[in-house]
Amino acid sequence: DVLEVLYDGGGAITHIEIFNLKDFQRNKAAYAEEIATIRRIVNEGNPIPCKRMIRDLIRHEEQVPVPDPDRLAKLHVILADIPKLLSWYATTPIGSRLGSDSVGRARSWAGMGLAVTDTLPRRAVREFRRHPGTREVIPFETSTVLRATWVPHRRHVPFVDAAYRLVRRIPGLREFGYEKQEEYVIVPNTTRPSKHGNILTLGGMPENLSNGLALKPPPVPGPRGFRRWSNLSTGARNVLKILIGFVPAFLTFLLTKDWWVLAYFGAFIWFGITGVRNVLQSVFGGGGLARSEHVRWTDLVSWDRIADSLLYTGFSVPLLDWLVKSLLLDRGLGITTATAPLALYGVMGVVNGLYLFTHNTFRGLPRGAAVGNFFRSVLSIPVAFGLNALAFEVMIGAGLDTPAANVILQAWAAVIGKLASDTVAAIIEGTADRSVNAQRRHQDYAQKLRRLLQVHGRIEALFPEIDVVETLASPKEFFRTLGREAAELERQQVINALDLMYFWFYQPCARQVFRQQLEAATPEERRIILLTQRLLERQRPISEMFLNDLVGKNFSPPLAFYLGRSATYLRDMRALADLHGVAWNAVTVPA
Repeated sequence: DVLEVLYDGGGAITHIEIFNLKDFQRNKAAYAEEIATIRRIVNEGNPIPCKRMIRDLIRHEEQVPVPDPDRLAKLHVILADIPKLLSWYATTPIGSRLGSDSVGRARSWAGMGLAVTDTLPRRAVREFRRHPGTREVIPFETSTVLRATWVPHRRHVPFVDAAYRLVRRIPGLREFGYEKQEEYVIVPNTTRPSKHGNILTLGGMPENLSNGLALKPPPVPGPRGFRRWSNLSTGARNVLKILIGFVPAFLTFLLTKDWWVLAYFGAFIWFGITGVRNVLQSVFGGGGLARSEHVRWTDLVSWDRIADSLLYTGFSVPLLDWLVKSLLLDRGLGITTATAPLALYGVMGVVNGLYLFTHNTFRGLPRGAAVGNFFRSVLSIPVAFGLNALAFEVMIGAGLDTPAANVILQAWAAVIGKLASDTVAAIIEGTADRSVNAQRRHQDYAQKLRRLLQVHGRIEALFPEIDVVETLASPKEFFRTLGREAAELERQQVINALDLMYFWFYQPCARQVFRQQLEAATPEERRIILLTQRLLERQRPISEMFLNDLVGKNFSPPLAFYLGRSATYLRDMRALADLHGVAWNAVTVPA
């Protein structure tokens, strides 16, 4: 059948579904391998295997109890016309399709989607191997390659772009100023049947399909033993991470320092530097002092991220303070803050950078972040040297002699290096976090504003005799004029306005990005966007939308948010309208 359709189609067939998951699970995919073979042979364009395949099909048809004479005749016609069949697909091979044929509703079948195991994250592969019964590997495999695209950063500032081009000429910095984007690509014409396939289902099935009813009661669970790390709550894991990192840091200071302040409080100071730096960079990345007054600083801080930082910074104490500063530099090479402070902080900065690069790579962070953390430790060397010199001058000015000042600086050298490294990290990573948040807000606003303008265009097309923009200047008139004919479009515009209101109050960097989006919009688009926000003045119909399952049964929090914040939001929107010369006051619209 497949061969006849390919021939009768005259080259119009572009793809063949060579595998269907639902048919496979129902044992209805008896000819999947033969169909895949037909596609492969036709795409190869070699008449010899094609002739052999057709002759095998003729022989098979002749051996059935009741041969079909029409089919035999058609197969002989195809056999005599092999060059034409192959010519149709010489330049455009037949593509393949593998489908699940599922909408994800039936619990007895795997859900939608297929994935190539070679392209999955390691965590997903471990999860599949840990629970092999929840995913099914289909008997097909395909080859993939990882393609990297280097996209240049363009700041649209001639000086900056020229600096990028100049730096790229330096050997080893060819990729400077480029963003690396990676994606997996399937190698054409490599999908083939295989007993050991590398394609599995994205949708899973319960390991044990049961309604919970049984003839015998379930066994009584015994005493709870040691809980696996993955079964602990997020808070418990974070506390354990901090304690695991705190132990080596505290022991290092306790056993190597003579002064009681460093011996007992050195670890707390070390951890305090890391914790404060993470908090400050998160707050700065979320907008800093310019953020919405409704966004608390605790909403911007990732406590998981802080716990990971404290875990790994704890192990850096014995590495930097004891092994590198005391054993290697002081006792081994005679390098101290008194003899060669720049060399001391230089070696400690490089070692700290290598340590950061190593544990960032181990944690699976992007390679760019790992490399950036190495270089930020190198950049902290002059900062540490400056802090050391400043502390020395302060102690001399306070009346200490030079030997006493050098002894104190040598004891605090690791802490000074840590403070310098985290200062540089706070600036670099805070700026990076701010850039990431701004990029996400640009994506959010671009999608939402595009949707708002599309719905407005549909309303304009639905009412060609009415100037809808003028109607927006009077929300009451807008609802009355459009009436039931555009009820769904009105509802969509209200939802768009509510989403923009939520962004404005609760998303990091939203206000700055929204202002930039307005600046980039055309005057007409800017007018539509701002006046659409006036729909939120109609509290009664919008409250009825909330009561009528706009957000589900738990409508109280979002309704309270709308009623409590809409006046402030509309006041801010009016200020933006005045800034851009958009008339905000109601306009009389003819009936």
